[in-house]
Amino acid sequence: MSNHQEFLNSIKEDILKLWDDHSILPSVAAGQAVHETGGGTSEIAEEARNLFGIKANGVCEGSDREPVSVDDPDWDGDAGCYLTWEEVDGEPVEVYDVFREYDSRAESINNYGEFLNADDRYADVIGETDPEAALAALADAGYATDSNYFDSVLSAIETYSLTEWDDEVLNNNGGNEGKIAIGAGHGGSGSTDGKRTPDGEYEWDFNNEVVLAAIDVFEASGYEVLRLDDETGQEDVPLATRTSRANDWGADIYISVHHNALGTVWRDERGGVETFTQEGSYPESESLAEAVHPLYVEAMGLHDRGLKKSNLHITRETNMPAILTEGGFMDSLQDIEVMRDDEKLRQQGEAIAQGAIDFLGGASTDPEPDPDPEPEPDPDPEPTGDNVEDVQQWLNNTYSTGLDVDNIYGPLTNEALVIGVQTELNEQFNAGLSVDGIFGPATQSAFVNVRRGAEGNLTRLIQGQLIGQGYDPNGFDGIFGPGLEATVEQFQSDQGLSVDGVVGANTASALFGDNDDGDNGGGSPDSVMEEIQQFLNNTYSTGLNVDGLYGPMTKEGIVIGVQTELNEQFGASLSVDGIFGPATQDAFVNITPGAEGNITRLIQAQLIGIGYDPNGFDGIFGSGLESAVRDFQSNNGLSVDGIVGPATANALFNAG
Repeated sequence: MSNHQEFLNSIKEDILKLWDDHSILPSVAAGQAVHETGGGTSEIAEEARNLFGIKANGVCEGSDREPVSVDDPDWDGDAGCYLTWEEVDGEPVEVYDVFREYDSRAESINNYGEFLNADDRYADVIGETDPEAALAALADAGYATDSNYFDSVLSAIETYSLTEWDDEVLNNNGGNEGKIAIGAGHGGSGSTDGKRTPDGEYEWDFNNEVVLAAIDVFEASGYEVLRLDDETGQEDVPLATRTSRANDWGADIYISVHHNALGTVWRDERGGVETFTQEGSYPESESLAEAVHPLYVEAMGLHDRGLKKSNLHITRETNMPAILTEGGFMDSLQDIEVMRDDEKLRQQGEAIAQGAIDFLGGASTDPEPDPDPEPEPDPDPEPTGDNVEDVQQWLNNTYSTGLDVDNIYGPLTNEALVIGVQTELNEQFNAGLSVDGIFGPATQSAFVNVRRGAEGNLTRLIQGQLIGQGYDPNGFDGIFGPGLEATVEQFQSDQGLSVDGVVGANTASALFGDNDDGDNGGGSPDSVMEEIQQFLNNTYSTGLNVDGLYGPMTKEGIVIGVQTELNEQFGASLSVDGIFGPATQDAFVNITPGAEGNITRLIQAQLIGIGYDPNGFDGIFGSGLESAVRDFQSNNGLSVDGIVGPATANALFNAG
């Protein structure tokens, strides 16, 4: 190893600090130190430990080490006279001059940073990330008289690969240290019950975009990252698995990314952004939330619902500061316009990452943009044409309908399309329909609004039916774009329907066939919620608007019912305030399969409100309700026993 390399190794740790402390590139400082000191061998380096030739304003006489005088308002330390070379009229001249003396090399390096930052001439050096540009700025500011000075420094940077030191600090691999656990809430592709927009878009898809953007920033900034959900979205990783992995890994923080919903139908009102920490006193989690929340509220530009506390598995079972973010409401017509903007989701993820890095005391680095990938050909493309043959083939592949692929639209193809609709309503929205291929009143009631911006099989079935009836939906690809919207408007006009371009229950009934034979099961979320609201008004005088929309007031009415029943049936003496807090949880009793009565009915009501199917609103704890409770417990990291005890009740009545 050369003497110069040994010298560089000895000063590297302190040189790297220059970026964090003074925003000066390590390569430039190290290159200057090599040039100024001959690799640490010069007299001034050995005697004065001065690595950058920084002078003190004073006067020398001859070769005496002690200056005649020192008058430097910017330096109150020791100083001495040392032989140096100056360039005068292009010729090197040997002179004695007064230089600052330091107690250590580390002191010299730090003072170099202070020196450059204190003089406005060097402003263009500060924060510059290109070594050549930084050297040019030093030259323009007159740092040295030697005309070969900066070429020599650049040569040292190249010879000793000093830009690698820059990479360490700019990528924060040598600055930021930390382990970040992050996950997109739930799963996609139907792996989680509910958790989607009224148009069928999965919550996980929104969450995933945010998580990917956050991970890009974390990794570019030098942090270790553990992703805890299934990055393909095919599986909803259990909450207990997520928290156990984060704990075992020794994560420094945990972030669970979500988007919210009050119900399963569109609301023409604002939703907003909120951030959860565990109920009780958890100062570090609260500080993390305070650092993250305002940044992603600003990024989304939505209503600020503030910082909140709840008893959530993610925040309760983790051993590190943990937060759960809610970036908007999937059932709000105002919020969804922002949430469908991938750029906004990217900004949300970057803001969450920035807030987390601020909490950790680090510095963030923007990720490098990904190059545009070359498109790969699809080896087995699905039919995307606009003829009935394509529709029939897809129906057979997707729903096993067994159609003859004859390009003839008739009753059997119509029946197969309705089978597809009923299957999707059951799988995506827990409609409980008989899959009989008859679009009757129950299927009409269970139908959801499908509008521009939606993607998926319901949209594709609408396209298929329009193709069968002779319309051009501008493709058979499952994407509800402007072409399909215009076609729906034309169909609505032709049928004498309200023209809005949205395929709701009435438009769907006209499109897929009005058949009085009907089907069984299910029921409209609107009509069932109206029944729930009427029950709450009649039984507990809650004064709700009977509008079929589940929201905060309906949820409060349900909790009022729970508190009333606990008081009347079990002498609980609770304050009937509609807030399911610790006192209500403590008073709650185990409600088990076989139970009947109003508490069971209130459990059914809340499950319906948050998108589960308890198989009725009748106050009977049967197998259907037990199955729904087990699903809820599994999705929320609770012990899965089908019994609504205090812990399950707390999670249930604080959901939504």
